[in-house]
Order: sequence, then C-alpha cells, then structure tokens
Amino acid sequence: MVRSGIFVRLATTLSGYNSPMTNALDRRTAIIRESRELFFSQGFSGVTMDEVAGKIGISKKTLYEIFPGKEGLLEEVLALQFAELTKGLSVILAEEPDYRRKLERVMALIMELTRKIRPAFAIDLKKNAPHLFAKLM
Repeated sequence: MVRSGIFVRLATTLSGYNSPMTNALDRRTAIIRESRELFFSQGFSGVTMDEVAGKIGISKKTLYEIFPGKEGLLEEVLALQFAELTKGLSVILAEEPDYRRKLERVMALIMELTRKIRPAFAIDLKKNAPHLFAKLM
C-alpha cells in the first residue's frame, strides 16, 4: 500500500534524519504543508495544482514532477496529518505520567491539528474524492 511508503518518508523527515535525500524530502514536506493549508481551507475541489504551485513559488511542471496529481498530493497531506498526530500522541503518552494532564494534552493536540480544517472540507472530500474520504474513516 502506498501509505506505508508515505509514512516512512514523513517519519524520516519529521525525525530530523539527515541523508543525501534530506533536501528533496524537506522540499516535498514543505509542499505538503503549504498544500494542507489550501486543502483544509478551500476544500479538495476548490484547490488547483496551479494555485498550489503559485503559493509555493514553483512551476506547475515541477509540482507534477514531485506529485503525480492533486489526489496524490492530498493523500500525502492526509498522511502528514496522521503522522503528526501519531508522533504527538506518542510523545504525550511517553512523557506524561498524570492521566488528567495526559488527556488535556491529547485534546489540545487534536484541537491544534484540526482547528484549520473547515467542516466543508469533509463534505467536499466525500463528494469529490470518496475513496480518499473512506481512508479517513
């Protein structure tokens, strides 16, 4: 499944591992992060690859060399979101001994990761990319 490769790339980037591919991974992750803002605020159908390329300051051709299409880019956006949630939860569970404080930190993490997601995003995703919506469920 494609997701495992995505998670490995993102986990490597998030962990700060340096390798010859770090610059490419950093660039890729930067594109995913910027695209996340667009998708979560404007919805899947409201974002074009032209707009993504323009926001990041690269050509559309370069964007398509890195990502095969908008669905692939959104899939990696969702993978990043889940990777950040998983990493944050792991840190909280490992660090926090107090149950009440642990719960507070988990709730704060979830709120932080979801605060920029407009409700219309899920509706749009369900309608226009149901196979990606299904991955969220």
